[in-house]
Amino acid sequence: MDLDALVVWVKQLINKKPATSADDTGDPSNATTKAFINVARNELYNRMAAQFPTRFSTNVDGTYTGGAMQVTMPTALFGRQILSVFWYVTDISTAMPMACRNIAELPNMPGISGTPVAYVVEGTRIYLRPIPSANMNLRYVYVPALAALSAGSDTPSEFPIDQHALIGTLAAAKIAARNMDTTADGLDALAKDGINQLHDAMRAMVGDDGYVISAPPGPFDIY
Repeated sequence: MDLDALVVWVKQLINKKPATSADDTGDPSNATTKAFINVARNELYNRMAAQFPTRFSTNVDGTYTGGAMQVTMPTALFGRQILSVFWYVTDISTAMPMACRNIAELPNMPGISGTPVAYVVEGTRIYLRPIPSANMNLRYVYVPALAALSAGSDTPSEFPIDQHALIGTLAAAKIAARNMDTTADGLDALAKDGINQLHDAMRAMVGDDGYVISAPPGPFDIY
């Protein structure tokens, strides 16, 4: 569903007529409806990304200055969930993973120049230990921030297309709660059911977490 379709869905759920994306009479205005849609989308995204971060992750490269105690990370990482950090020499095909450590461990980590085996993130800064003597290429894997839906044709492509209506349901529940409408509880129940379904859908995409149980091997499976 694109943003225009989500606006129509919200209007239908809160019984606002006429339920078209073009009409902008009455309360809530189209601008308010779109704001609630973006809030609902971000809340849903943050919730699912906390549980299944690799479904949403991307990457960005940076440079660690040789001999530096710490460097500032690329701005795209500020306030974002960092999943992994690799260093590489030529390109990502030679990437070497590093272990993540807590800032409290930093004083006890080896600081003598050498090949980094661990990293520490503190706010917008990263520390590599041991400290590399020369500039080092880094690749960060992280969960990016969402760009707001603004044009009518914008779609929440981070979610399966058959789950897009959930964003509108969540937005409608928030609008109803704001207005202290009697439909708020019903819409909230619909949204919670949708969240459970989305959770199952995200979990089933890739068999890479502890929730996924593989079927037992068949008699002709070869190992």
